[in-house]
Amino acid sequence: MTSAPSAVPDDARLPEVPVTVVVVDDDPDVRLLVRHKLRRAGMELVGEACDGADAVEVVHRTQPDVVLLDLHMPGTSGDEALPHLVGVAPSAMVVIFSAGDLCEAGRRELLRKGAAAYYDKADAFQLSDLLTEDLARFRRATACQDGPRLTTVTEEGAGRGS
Repeated sequence: MTSAPSAVPDDARLPEVPVTVVVVDDDPDVRLLVRHKLRRAGMELVGEACDGADAVEVVHRTQPDVVLLDLHMPGTSGDEALPHLVGVAPSAMVVIFSAGDLCEAGRRELLRKGAAAYYDKADAFQLSDLLTEDLARFRRATACQDGPRLTTVTEEGAGRGS
């Protein structure tokens, strides 16, 4: 006896794996806000760091889907840590999550160094929506071996990559 084919594709029945995130920011209040936003969105915080040097270790150990990286931190800055983070977790989407004090040329330089997007901290309340949208875009772009890692900076919304 043969069974009728299922109307639901096999891959649709698999449990959805939450997006994993590491947050790198020296401000504990920012980390708390981000932690709250991620949990509400069903994302999993797998690590936190207070500076760039700690971030490299945490990201290397956890291999997250996303790294939210502040630029201005004591010790090793986000800017200094960025190429190292991309090196230890090449499949992670590194997002600069900083105050809106960076000109477009500065944002483009961060994209050149390996950041996938730039979010202004003022847009923290939209964080889960921004991450979901940009992670899907990032995964499509990096799925192609010849595809570029870099995205573009837009002035729309959070000034994120597209």
